[in-house]
Order: sequence, then structure tokens, then C-alpha cells
Amino acid sequence: MKLRNAVLMGSHRFKLELVQFYHPKAIKPKIHSIFKIGYNHIGIEVDNVNVVYEMLKEHHVATYGKPVVMKKIGYSFFYAEDPDGNYLEFFQELNPLKHSVLEQ
Repeated sequence: MKLRNAVLMGSHRFKLELVQFYHPKAIKPKIHSIFKIGYNHIGIEVDNVNVVYEMLKEHHVATYGKPVVMKKIGYSFFYAEDPDGNYLEFFQELNPLKHSVLEQ
């Protein structure tokens, strides 16, 4: 999979991640569109992906799989769909203190 991304950091824990896929690799038919070329989803950092996942499920929001933990990159995430069909990625940094120490 070939992609590029940019992360815009702001104050008060604001972070906007933009991801562009060049060569998508289909995983499942519905998930395939998450990896389409061009704009495909918005990533939203949250404090606890499991809490957000359960809240969205309680409100009957379409989600695609349970939260995935990727220890190697230090994130947990899942995808959902808004009422207009746009994909949203909710992600949580697993070791924020570790990263802030490395950045100093």
C-alpha cells in the first residue's frame, strides 16, 4: 500500500491527520472505500476509543469492526460512517507520555 500523510498539530490537543492512498489494497468490500485514492476519511483523536465505540454503537451508528490495537505504532482505532456516508476514523494514542518525552 502506498500512501502519504500530513499531521497538523494545534493547541489544546488538536491534531488533524490527512492521508492520501496511491495504491489501495482491498481488505473487504465495504472497507475498500476507506482505502480509495484521494480523500477518503477524517481522523479524530479521542482519549478512549473503546468508550467512543460503545457510545456510537448505542446510538446505532454504523461502525466497521471493533477497535484495533496496533502496539507497534502506538495507536488504537476504528472506523465509523456519518449520516452522509463519510468515513470517520477514531483513534487513540496509546502512550502519549512516551511520545511527548521523545519530542522534547
